[in-house]
Amino acid sequence: MYENIKYQMQFDDVLGKSWELNFHVKDYAGAITALTGNRSPVKIEGSVNNENPFDPIRDVKITANVLIPRFDVNFYEDLIKEDDQWCWTELKSGGVVKYSG
Repeated sequence: MYENIKYQMQFDDVLGKSWELNFHVKDYAGAITALTGNRSPVKIEGSVNNENPFDPIRDVKITANVLIPRFDVNFYEDLIKEDDQWCWTELKSGGVVKYSG
């Protein structure tokens, strides 16, 4: 299950709007680890113009640019897990989920 947040990155955009990116990790129980983003902490790409306007599925890709402390072994171990679905991400602003996947 993806209930608990293990990693969280909080940042403001160029307009001063506050955002948070949460990484919900399977079966995790513990404290939230704060992550630091670079100058462009989150990038969202995707098709907004689809040939079929009734197609509910839109391809979206989110990239998190995280500065990882040099010796943060736990984060590296999570990144190299064999399970490619080791976490669920949520991008929120003002308490409203803007992206999840």
